[in-house]
Amino acid sequence: MRIAVLEGRIEASTYQAASEYVSPVPLFASGGEAAAHGQAGIDHLSREADRLIAKISRVRGDLRT
Repeated sequence: MRIAVLEGRIEASTYQAASEYVSPVPLFASGGEAAAHGQAGIDHLSREADRLIAKISRVRGDLRT
C-alpha cells in the first residue's frame, strides 16, 4: 500500500485508514488456526450439518458426498 501511495494509485488518507483499521470480528492468528476451526467436528457432523448437506446435494446434482 505504501507503494500505491507513492505511485499515486491511492490517497495517503486511504492508506492511513486501512493501516489503522481494526476488524469488529475476532480474527484467527493464522491460516492454520482458521483451517483447524473450519474442520472441527468434521468427523462427527451435527444433525443440522447433515440436513444442510442433504439440502445442498438435492439442489446441486453435480456434487457427490
